[in-house]
This record gives sequence, C-alpha cells and structure tokens, in this order.
Amino acid sequence: MDVLPKISDINNLKDLCKIIVLPLICACYIYQTNFSLDLDVYVLSISLEDSDKLKYIKFFFIFFGKILAASFFSMILYLGLIYAQVYIHNSVIPLAVLAFLTFGFVGVFSNGTLESIVPLKTIWYYTSFVVAFFLLAMNEQSKT
Repeated sequence: MDVLPKISDINNLKDLCKIIVLPLICACYIYQTNFSLDLDVYVLSISLEDSDKLKYIKFFFIFFGKILAASFFSMILYLGLIYAQVYIHNSVIPLAVLAFLTFGFVGVFSNGTLESIVPLKTIWYYTSFVVAFFLLAMNEQSKT
C-alpha cells in the first residue's frame, strides 16, 4: 500500500485543485494583509481593549469581508481569463499556466532572494501551483 499519491495520478490532483483553489487564495490574502478591513472612511480592526464579544464580532466581519473581497477579485480575474481564452482562440490559459508554474518554481527555489524584491509570503508560491493545476483542469473540462 502506497502512503503517498503517485504523481502519475494527475486527475486526483486536478480534482483536488478545483476544491481548494478559492479557499487557498482567500487564506493567502488574509495571511498577506493585516487583519483589518480598511475602507476609505472607516477602518475596522481588533484592539486589545475590546471586550471578548466585540472581538468575536469584529473577527467575524473582518474574516468574511476579506473572504468576499478575495473571492470577488479572484472570480473577476478568472472570468477575464475565460473571456480572453474564448476570443484569442485557446492560447491564454496555457500561457497563464506557464506563468503560474514558473512563478511558483522561482519562488520556491529562490532561497529568500525574491522576498526582498517582491514582499510576498511563501504560501503564494505554492498557491500558484494550485491555480495552475486548476486552470489546466478547467481548460480540459471546457474542451469536452
């Protein structure tokens, strides 16, 4: 019995990517940004002086506000990719997959030198692999 999945079983990896891509992007966004909602007029953040009940309420609004923002922008970018894929005759998604995979490999193997140029957390590089496999799965699904 194999404990680790085989790399040749790529269909399972693509199916898994369909499930975890959006929650992973949301988690990366929450991890990358500070834990506050910054609207132009009002900033909602958790302070140490708040009561426990108020902390939970603020946590709820900040958490779901960040999820909604990350989901909205992710879906807009995905729909833009699909729109470009349709009108540029099936060449956009393979280029996007190449870009995401290259970004992931550069980030993983940069040994911290890339963080001094682009201040991204390391999880974004692993997320780019998931996004690339998600786009591959969606590209194959759209062809059938």
